[in-house]
Amino acid sequence: MGNGDGTFQTPSLYSTHMQQVWAVTTGSFLGNGKVDVAVAGYGLGFMPGNGDGTFENSTTATPPSTAVLCIL
Repeated sequence: MGNGDGTFQTPSLYSTHMQQVWAVTTGSFLGNGKVDVAVAGYGLGFMPGNGDGTFENSTTATPPSTAVLCIL
């Protein structure tokens, strides 16, 4: 997160619980105005935003090999 003066806070690391991540996107997927994170790789992950620049722990699902992820 930015400090508003051109500097940044210490980064936070979040585990996706996946071997590889191919795509990451953000948006208010729950419709509550908070930024959430969705990841795709060898599985699908979702981290709900807390509204303060932090996120809840990742929840993951392993899709079948024919699954297609479409992020608009």
